[in-house]
Amino acid sequence: MACPKCAQIPESHSFTYFGKHGDANLFLTVPARVLDYKESEEKIVNFKKHIDTAKGSPWIWVFDCGNMQMKHHSSMNYTRRLAQILANEHEENLKEIWIMRPNTWMRTTLKFLKALFKVGLFNKVKIMEGEKLELYIGLEKFGLTGKPLQWLGVVITLKPEQPLPALN
Repeated sequence: MACPKCAQIPESHSFTYFGKHGDANLFLTVPARVLDYKESEEKIVNFKKHIDTAKGSPWIWVFDCGNMQMKHHSSMNYTRRLAQILANEHEENLKEIWIMRPNTWMRTTLKFLKALFKVGLFNKVKIMEGEKLELYIGLEKFGLTGKPLQWLGVVITLKPEQPLPALN
């Protein structure tokens, strides 16, 4: 179920299901694509509704930092609250977090959060550096194949204002 904001404007947040990797559902977040980047309690509640759609099954969160601007960077407090939700409610089923094109903000955020949370959540983080071809090869090395790899391969070539391709 989408959050109320995304029911009205689908691009408000970014949490898109795009296939399976083994038995795990794949979800993509691209902060550079979101329209609602202002932090609030409502945004936490709404984004929790998105990640709660992954509950009950193994899942992998792909987080693409490409094309992020300062307005897309979350505060440490907001990010800590999201990490608490993941640690408390999703740690068992969240199999991996793939961070593509990490920027300085993401690297700093990971260091900050690593000091606050147990190691389990951070053992799931895998970093993918590079641009289009390097990312595609990195995704293949993680074992991603077929339609999810093809779809994500297209997505990483798009500009933030271009719509995501349809899932076939």
